[in-house]
Amino acid sequence: MEREETMRMRILTPKGVVEADLPDPFDRSTVGSHWNAVAFYTRSGRTARLDKFGQTEVGDGIRLETDPDAIDGWWFAGELDFLEVYTS
Repeated sequence: MEREETMRMRILTPKGVVEADLPDPFDRSTVGSHWNAVAFYTRSGRTARLDKFGQTEVGDGIRLETDPDAIDGWWFAGELDFLEVYTS
């Protein structure tokens, strides 16, 4: 059986941006899509793309942030970097 590659990613959670190792490609894709939804929200103010991630968890129970007020707070604090999703 082939071993899946683990990748370390930055994830926006209700507690802020955390780094986690994600071996599951579906989880990595979900996190990437979530970052795209967050970026769309910060540009447009529209939440429709965030709504589909309500209650979504990746990895070992890491919940994705979908609250617009919280995202605004992280955005204005300079914590969101959409170009740096993967870490080294």
